[in-house]
Amino acid sequence: MAKKSKGVPEIPRDDYVYGHATDFVSQLTVRFDPSGGVTIVEIDPSSIHRKLSHPKAKGDKIILSTPAHDFSLPETYTQELQARFDYLAAVDTNTIADDQGPTRFDGYVVSAATVSVIAEPLRSLHEKSIFQPLVTYLILDPNFVASHEPLGWHLALTRHMNTPHLRSSRLGLIVDHDLRAHPAINARERPYYGDHLLPSHAALIYASADKRDTIGNRMIHYCDNIAGQILTQFKQHGTAAVLKQESFRVGSAVCVAIPHPEQKAPA
Repeated sequence: MAKKSKGVPEIPRDDYVYGHATDFVSQLTVRFDPSGGVTIVEIDPSSIHRKLSHPKAKGDKIILSTPAHDFSLPETYTQELQARFDYLAAVDTNTIADDQGPTRFDGYVVSAATVSVIAEPLRSLHEKSIFQPLVTYLILDPNFVASHEPLGWHLALTRHMNTPHLRSSRLGLIVDHDLRAHPAINARERPYYGDHLLPSHAALIYASADKRDTIGNRMIHYCDNIAGQILTQFKQHGTAAVLKQESFRVGSAVCVAIPHPEQKAPA
C-alpha cells in the first residue's frame, strides 16, 4: 500500500466556480479587472458559488460550497472566506435516530444543535485562532415533522447573530444541510425556517462534517462532535431531567440552552 502523504487528500479534489444566467443566452461576456477578479456579465451574481468536491460512484461528494463574488479562484478557501465575510459561525444539529428514523423518548424526538464561532474578525485569523463553542440547544419535539437543522440555524441567527455589530458585518454561517436550497435561501427567495428569510447580513455556507479539508469543514465537525456528546449525556439523564430545566418553545419544540465555557487560545 502506498504511504499517504501528510496533509494530502487520498482522493484528488475538484475546485471550481459555477453560476447560472436567469435567462437563455447566446453568448457570455467575460471581464477581467486589474485586481484579478473575473466576472461574466450574463451570470446572476447571487448564483455564483465555489465548490470543492471529489468524484464518487453515485455522484460527486461536495466537501465545501460557499457563495463567491466572481469567477476568480483565490489561492485557498480561507482567502475566499476572508474576501467574502467578516465573521464565521457554524451550527450543526444531530438527532437521535436508528435505521427506522428518529427515536422517540417519552413521545419526544430529541436533537442537539451546537453553535460555534471564531470570535475575532476573519481578516485577523492566525494559527492560534480557535473555535469557540457558544451554546448547545437540546431540542425536544413531540410533533416532529422534518429535520431540526433549520431550527438550529434559526436559534443561532436570532439568539446569537442579531447584535448591532454583526448586523453591520458580513456573517458566514456554516451548515451541513440542504445544499440545493442554499442559492435560493441566500438570495432571500426562499425561507430558511418557517416563513423566516435569511437576515441581510448573513449567508449560508455548506461544509461536510466528515471531511477536514477547509476551516469550514473543521468548524462543522467541531459542532457535530459536541452535539453528539450532549446527546450521549441526554441518554444517561432522560427526558424528565431535561424538562425540569429552564426552557422556551419554538413551535412545538421545547428548547433548553446549555452554555459552554469560554475556550482559551494557547499562549
